[in-house]
Amino acid sequence: MHAPWSTVGDLIDYVREVAPHTAYAVHDGALNDVGAAMVEGFLGERGPGVPARYHRLAPGATTRIG
Repeated sequence: MHAPWSTVGDLIDYVREVAPHTAYAVHDGALNDVGAAMVEGFLGERGPGVPARYHRLAPGATTRIG
């Protein structure tokens, strides 16, 4: 979700290409709440042509994928 070698545009393009039903944030530890909310606005059901459901897990939280 956030890394010095990527941009939000690259992230959006990647999610569009993969076209998952659900997207989970990874690599987001360097973002504060404002930055995380901004990225969330670009992904998920509200994002620009990215129909995936988007979730950001709290630190230490887990989820079952499959």
